[in-house]
Amino acid sequence: MLYTQVNNSYAGVAKMVVEQHDIAVEQEAELMRGKATLKAISLREASRFAFCLNPGLEVTEVAGMGKPLAFERDHQILLIRFDGEIAVGDTVNLTISY
Repeated sequence: MLYTQVNNSYAGVAKMVVEQHDIAVEQEAELMRGKATLKAISLREASRFAFCLNPGLEVTEVAGMGKPLAFERDHQILLIRFDGEIAVGDTVNLTISY
């Protein structure tokens, strides 16, 4: 599936604006590990949000609000599910490990 087709298939899923983004990277002999810390603002009330992330990065964990969060990958799309609704304008701190 083409990049634009995948993006278009998630056009109706809620999004967040990333206000701050920090990345920490560890280099090991055969592996690189990364951890992205995001401060994001909800654009609409929802419990599931779509983010774009390089499809070559294997996400191992997503955490927010002090606990692990459910997530799914579809090529470059990362879907993150929160336990409850996030209101419009609410700020969420997320950590994405890969």
